[in-house]
Amino acid sequence: CAVTVSGAIGVTATFNSATSTSRPDLIVTSLSIPSTVSRTNGFPISFNVVNQGSVAAGTTRLTIYLTRDNALSSGNVLLRVLTVSGIPAGGTISNAITQTLPSGTGTGLYYIFLIADQGRAVAESNESNNTVKKAVTVY
Repeated sequence: CAVTVSGAIGVTATFNSATSTSRPDLIVTSLSIPSTVSRTNGFPISFNVVNQGSVAAGTTRLTIYLTRDNALSSGNVLLRVLTVSGIPAGGTISNAITQTLPSGTGTGLYYIFLIADQGRAVAESNESNNTVKKAVTVY
């Protein structure tokens, strides 16, 4: 904001809205998981998260859930939490992990969800584009 005062009456204020509303925007751009996985062996998960916003994102959490249905709910199984120290504007983080399923996981169709910025620690320009899911058959 810049304020200019001219004489006793004239006041001009200039606001730059681009800097006051600029925020990060984290989005999962890829999630790779085999279409079938074993209940007893580890399997690879790889993913990319991009900050498509115009400013850096601070520390955030990425979470991976397992669910029987096609929706996130309180009954989902938390598989992993990854903490990311920050993503610069326009930056990408890529990660590849080996994941195992909890003992007692049954066979059949499941969904694996990856959520960027779980808990909304980063104030983003768009909070509705943080989740990606893939179907997987457990044998």
